[in-house]
Amino acid sequence: ILADQHFITCKERLSQFDVSISLLSRFKTKKEQLSVLSSVKQGRVDILIGTHRLLSKDVQMSNLGLLVIDEEHRFGVNHKEKIRSIKNNVDVLTLTATPIPRTLQQALVGLKNLTTIKTPPISRKPINTFIKYFDWPLVFSHIQREVNRKGQVYFLYNDIKSIPFVVKKIKDRFPEKTVVGASGKMESKSLEDTILAFFDGFIDVLVCTTIIESGLDVTNANTIIIHNAQNFGLAQLYQIRGRVGRGKKQASCLLLVPKGKKLEKVSYNRLKAIEQNTALGSGYAISQKDLEIRGSGSLFGYKQSGHISAVGFEMYCDLLKQEVENKKNQKKNKEQPVLIMNTKTEIPTTYIKKEEIRIDYYYQISKAKEKNDLEKIINSLERGFGVLPEETIVLTKAAKLRILLTGSLIKKIEAFNNKVVLFLKKPDPKFDIISFFQSVESFKHKTLVNYK
Repeated sequence: ILADQHFITCKERLSQFDVSISLLSRFKTKKEQLSVLSSVKQGRVDILIGTHRLLSKDVQMSNLGLLVIDEEHRFGVNHKEKIRSIKNNVDVLTLTATPIPRTLQQALVGLKNLTTIKTPPISRKPINTFIKYFDWPLVFSHIQREVNRKGQVYFLYNDIKSIPFVVKKIKDRFPEKTVVGASGKMESKSLEDTILAFFDGFIDVLVCTTIIESGLDVTNANTIIIHNAQNFGLAQLYQIRGRVGRGKKQASCLLLVPKGKKLEKVSYNRLKAIEQNTALGSGYAISQKDLEIRGSGSLFGYKQSGHISAVGFEMYCDLLKQEVENKKNQKKNKEQPVLIMNTKTEIPTTYIKKEEIRIDYYYQISKAKEKNDLEKIINSLERGFGVLPEETIVLTKAAKLRILLTGSLIKKIEAFNNKVVLFLKKPDPKFDIISFFQSVESFKHKTLVNYK
């Protein structure tokens, strides 16, 4: 359906140019598909638009220069493996309202370039979002409100077998309205006819599965009711909600959860996130929340699990970004000395009880690059929790030492039993370390034992 829409839009936009555009999808007959594939192979097609069908082995496009992936979350691991094999020789542009966690992570650590479009279309309004227990009178009232203003309704009911029952239930309540079911199990022609009829305003209520998640752009449909909303992913809910509110009318989204059933914590967090992020262009914030909930998974391949909450999302991204920069030699970070000592350096639980706050202060201290930054952190600690305990004073002094010696010759400091040992980096071959120590002999500390 989305490929069909892109094909129509592309034809309209490029009609004045000498550009050959073709479409590959299951709405095309076998004969039509073979004809398109033949034209593509012979180089007679400039732009080929299609579904996952484009990743099939029989699609051979000569001199491919640009691959555009729309609605990235609709592509599974196998598809991404195929895309990766294409990527070496082509530019790749990925478009999505909600980047999946793995892609967002790659962008945040510098493996991919990320551009966000923050300006919504003129007159577009945020979608009113409600979480309610499932109740037929509530469903009917929302449908009634929409049809009263001559609008159309999506009822997302993701159980194909029960769709006829739901269609009959709504028809009995609204006998004068056209209520039709739609799912991916329908024959291509029948599904296409149903969707086009909804486009043209001949259907008032479309009872459907997640087949409408991507691509449908019906400005007159401004109410969507999602049954069993707790079963959907965060990015998926955001995509589905985006089917409404595409015109000037105020749109609404009703998220229904079953009565008497306790939601899992993850499901609850997803629903709260979608309810709270209603502002236009919230996709980026939704994706970050999705990344925190689900983890990033591996960059490619079949291992797609990961929990970054153990170290914190921001710290994890910083560490990974730093490593990526080192690997790419884009930035030569000044090396910080390693401090090893047998003195306690910590923020004790007796000083700050809440673990999240302690971890945050550890993070701030570890990231401080200037003495002033460190002083602000110390002042913040003293204002919030009182005089620093001895262990925390040692911690801040160690951090100060690290700041002062960053980029210096000293690479490691060991402090044990009133003895301090300094380890120096291997200097430039022209650097005479003996002469260096001789030149600073007058500054030598009286307890200096030896150097070599």
